[in-house]
Amino acid sequence: MTSKTKILIAAQDLFYRNGYLGTSVDDIIEMASISKSNFYYHFKTKEDLGLAVIDQRKEDFQKMLERTLDDYELSPTERLEKYLSLTLEAQEARLDKGGCPFGNLVAEMSEHSEKFRCRLSSMFESLKCRIADLVREGQLIGEFRKDMEAEDLAGLIIQTVQGMHLLTKCHKNVENFGRSARLLVRLIAS
Repeated sequence: MTSKTKILIAAQDLFYRNGYLGTSVDDIIEMASISKSNFYYHFKTKEDLGLAVIDQRKEDFQKMLERTLDDYELSPTERLEKYLSLTLEAQEARLDKGGCPFGNLVAEMSEHSEKFRCRLSSMFESLKCRIADLVREGQLIGEFRKDMEAEDLAGLIIQTVQGMHLLTKCHKNVENFGRSARLLVRLIAS
């Protein structure tokens, strides 16, 4: 494993558990078992590393979206349910139930770094467009309600999921996540 990969893995874990501001470069260096010069060889600043972590998480998230929202062998409802189910599974797998890595960074960093805010805003807008396409498809075939704009329903889905992540983090359990996901699908169904 390269030192850059070690740094990214350590930073992802520490930013998720302790927050970006609660994690020092020294914490990352220690966890990655690399030298300080090696860190700065790969990343000029901690902010550069933070942006690289967002990009890496976006790549991983993109793969999950391809397995769920882009699984065209399933109906739009089934694809949405699969997306929500895998999102729930990801939360269950995190022993600390620490919420959404993207949402956590939005809450923590949107007032501190315009680069972070813009990168995360772009990611959520891209997700909204993708979900809106799914909703539009579901509306065309009669699976989803037609009395609301697809973009509005997509925004509602994202905001609800982020709220589900936030409350999972607050309560340190995923019990309500699954119930809310099922209710969300019922609310947008036709």
